[in-house]
Amino acid sequence: MRSHAKKTVMNHVKVIKSMVAGLRNEERYNTERLEFMKTLCNDVEDTLLYALYLAAKVNVKLEAAPSLSANNALIKQAFRLLEEYVHGKPIGSEDMMNLKITVAKLEACQDLYVPRNGERIRIIKDWSALVLESCLNCIIYPKESAVRGHQATKSYCEVSIPDRGKGLLVESADKLADVAEFWEEHYKHHTDEVINQLTGLSL
Repeated sequence: MRSHAKKTVMNHVKVIKSMVAGLRNEERYNTERLEFMKTLCNDVEDTLLYALYLAAKVNVKLEAAPSLSANNALIKQAFRLLEEYVHGKPIGSEDMMNLKITVAKLEACQDLYVPRNGERIRIIKDWSALVLESCLNCIIYPKESAVRGHQATKSYCEVSIPDRGKGLLVESADKLADVAEFWEEHYKHHTDEVINQLTGLSL
């Protein structure tokens, strides 16, 4: 983590863990409570690793339960693309076009409902596809890493349950715990790297 002080990061992790505990006690939160994720995601490299982490979580869940999505092949394709580019494959103009085409396909997995006043409202049918869409946008728009990382978090953690509404509900607890785990472990790993560089020791 390049630009965050340890105290700041760990304070955010504590907030996330507190929210997880609240959700498990059947509290509910609006996704606006995740606004602080823009601070955690203000570094491009950190955000790309985070996006890959979220996408990998979705991919593992779909491998265990393919019935969770009707778009498994597309989601796997999107995950492979993200993995390649996050791990250093150069992105040329054709690669960028392919990424944007894949995002367009992921977007098409959802519905757009147009009410009488003409306002377009997006109806989410496949939350797994939505997460991959948000994660790919992190690599397409690196200068917007804070906003894109925040959106990826919302896509991953938000749920919509009939009769209970949409937002961060008890079903979001484990997902939000995943978010806390990434930032806690990622910062620890980065801190260890810095110590290694300063001391010449291998921890």
